[in-house]
Amino acid sequence: MAAPSTESARSYYQRREGECRARETRAARRVRRCARWRLLLFLVGVSALVAALSTPHLFHAGMAVVVVSTVAFVVAAGVQERAERDRVRAERLRTWYRRSLARLERDWKELPPSRYTPPENDAWWADDLDLFGSGSLFQLVENTQTPLGRERLARWLLEPAEPPEIKHRQAALDALAADRRLREAMFERGAELAASLADPKHFLNWATSPTWYARRRWLKWIAPASVIGLLSTTLVAVLIGPDAWIVAAGFLLVSNVFCLLGWGASLVATFDRVQSRFQEVSQYRTLFDMLDAAVERHPALGHWLTHHVGESFRQSDGPWKELQRIMALNTLRYAGLLSIAHTLLQPLLLWDFHVMRWLDRWKTKYGRFVPLWFEELASLEALASLAVLRHDHPDWAFPCLDAATDRWQGEGVGHPLIADGQRVGNDVTVGPPGTVLLVTGSNMSGKSTLLRAIGVNTVLAQAGAPVCAKALTLPPVRIATSMRVRDSIEEGTSFYLAELKRLKRVVSMAKRATDERRLLYLLDEILQGTNSRERHIAVAHVLATLTRYPAIGAISTHDVELASSPLVADAVRAVHFRESFREGPNGREMVFDYRLREGVATTTNAWVLLEMVGLAD
Repeated sequence: MAAPSTESARSYYQRREGECRARETRAARRVRRCARWRLLLFLVGVSALVAALSTPHLFHAGMAVVVVSTVAFVVAAGVQERAERDRVRAERLRTWYRRSLARLERDWKELPPSRYTPPENDAWWADDLDLFGSGSLFQLVENTQTPLGRERLARWLLEPAEPPEIKHRQAALDALAADRRLREAMFERGAELAASLADPKHFLNWATSPTWYARRRWLKWIAPASVIGLLSTTLVAVLIGPDAWIVAAGFLLVSNVFCLLGWGASLVATFDRVQSRFQEVSQYRTLFDMLDAAVERHPALGHWLTHHVGESFRQSDGPWKELQRIMALNTLRYAGLLSIAHTLLQPLLLWDFHVMRWLDRWKTKYGRFVPLWFEELASLEALASLAVLRHDHPDWAFPCLDAATDRWQGEGVGHPLIADGQRVGNDVTVGPPGTVLLVTGSNMSGKSTLLRAIGVNTVLAQAGAPVCAKALTLPPVRIATSMRVRDSIEEGTSFYLAELKRLKRVVSMAKRATDERRLLYLLDEILQGTNSRERHIAVAHVLATLTRYPAIGAISTHDVELASSPLVADAVRAVHFRESFREGPNGREMVFDYRLREGVATTTNAWVLLEMVGLAD
């Protein structure tokens, strides 16, 4: 394992970005210098050639200059090509470090847009917690370059893992966080793959599909029979004579040609599809080499992969080399002079049928493992993305998921999407079942942010990542939210009805919750589409219903009277945020400290806000 560095993430990224910028500048200078030399050598060569052809006594000297300038031109072209590769590599890494700094600053405009859209069924609570889209958790953590890695990371955020898996994932993530160069190399190679648009899905489909001979089992013996037939005809020619050999050879050729006419086109089409898919997949070999190196360096990573994926039966790149040899045998028909050998071997030995037998044998031996290999790779990419949080925020804690606990209890809990200099942490307890955390306070005081901090940290915790807190203990939960509910003109649904449908879904999930996997509900200013009296009664009924099930949760509201409602008074634990006012250079200013305090809020700021914007005159 790489030794942990005492250098902060910010200073490391700044230093490395400066180094890459200097490398990029030097490489670009070499590219320009080589281009000028190539132009000069070209002009010298052309001039020498003209002089050699136009002046007889300068012919030999001129041609010597042409040869030398041509060789120098080729050398300069090679140097220029290497310099351009160095420039592109330095630029790519500089982009990595610049984005890493932007992540620390939560500068969303400098980060690439979120490249994943969740299924509609998942979006109802993912949107409430800003999991995807601009300024989202996914945009913060996503460092994947392959589609498989991107989908795996998104599924980790959406689907909570089991506590044993989380423990293994945390240990592997901790090891990977210290290995800066591995994560950077993965980004660099992944960026090359992204540029080449290499997609392994077609190869995965082929590897897990039935073999070509599966529905043509009797054809499996045609190719060996043709070899036996060729040997037999040769023996006949030796023992009996050429006349019998001609008859036997003719019969062999006719039967082979019949096979080629019947199934040759299918073989060639299958070979071509596999060849193109293998060429795409072979670009992933570097990443597989990185995976092997990472497993060798970090035993915790190998232990987690074995626990997470199972035995994948991939001894380094042996299977890839074996498949590469089979593909090389298939390409004889396109290999110049060797295509003549293929033309002779095909009618005599049914060459393509033999190659297909070897290809099917490879698929039978390794095909079922191919999805596991790419699952390992996708999991490593997703893990490397989460490891960036561990590297960039060493003060964030790994949570403890304990099925025996009945409450969500965090110390110094902050919102992960807020930058370090602006974020305020609070001690928060949600639960046990039968209780509800009632968060009150004036406008803009931090109520909604607290609920989202609870939700987003829960997502991180159950993905195996560190959380934005000094400490966090929670039971395994499923999340249900009602925050950004929208009406629907298309469906003719009012805002109030849309909220009721969302709350019905939350209550249904609470009914299905168990002590092994509780429900964590987060409700933000619900049922705003009706009058205050009816709203008070309706919200109290909803909370009373939720407290009857294995669910824990929090609700933010301006209705401080909920704390004393007969339906929920015994279940409510009230906390609040407050604001203060001061005189500033532009008049009266409102100040928030975003500190959570016990009890219900005792102040409001609606009228003061009207005065501040000039609407209370």
